[in-house]
Amino acid sequence: MIYSIQNEVLTARVSALGAQLMCLQGADSTQYLWQGDPKYWPDRSLTIFPCVARLTQGSYRYRGKLYHMPIHGFAPTSEFTILEHGGTSLTLGLDSSPKTYEMYPFHFRFAIRYSLEEATLS
Repeated sequence: MIYSIQNEVLTARVSALGAQLMCLQGADSTQYLWQGDPKYWPDRSLTIFPCVARLTQGSYRYRGKLYHMPIHGFAPTSEFTILEHGGTSLTLGLDSSPKTYEMYPFHFRFAIRYSLEEATLS
């Protein structure tokens, strides 16, 4: 699902898959965000959690148990839920689950908020 927020200056579109910013466009149709090209890199603006970059051999050990995790963690491929959606702001969340415990044995609630104010996206 793609969610949109906008004001008189900007429109932002965010995918529930990975809470990834997909589009940041001005009122004059100027596109301010890379639109992806599978030849080079298909993504736009990854949300990275719980780790940045690649783990050595794709794994880590915690309390004697080996855990495997993909590059940049599991957030980029996780479906986020909507926590708040107003005209100019959007908050998406991801909670720990049996699937995440297989890679990351910690309880968490991860939220990301996008907000437009004049010509600024926060």
